[in-house]
Amino acid sequence: MKSILFICFDFTDPMVLPLEESAMLQVQLVHRLVKKDDNYLGKVLDDIEGPMFSISWILTWFAHSFTNLDQVQRIYDYLLCSQPYVVAYLSAAFILI
Repeated sequence: MKSILFICFDFTDPMVLPLEESAMLQVQLVHRLVKKDDNYLGKVLDDIEGPMFSISWILTWFAHSFTNLDQVQRIYDYLLCSQPYVVAYLSAAFILI
């Protein structure tokens, strides 16, 4: 039962915590991951819009980015069964692919 409560709390973090304590930490992590793997791409993203390019992905778990419901359901299944910061790693992976 504890793991279910843990998952639900992680899912609601952006809704109950201040933005700086929840989503912004993950946005910064995405930015650092991209920059670590591809420094040039990280600098380009800095010039375009800073680290805010992934905020909508983190807040909505990609639901607005995919039109195929099966894809959204697979992403939600994966993220619900993962640690809270996996959405940041998934965001960085989508950028770097």
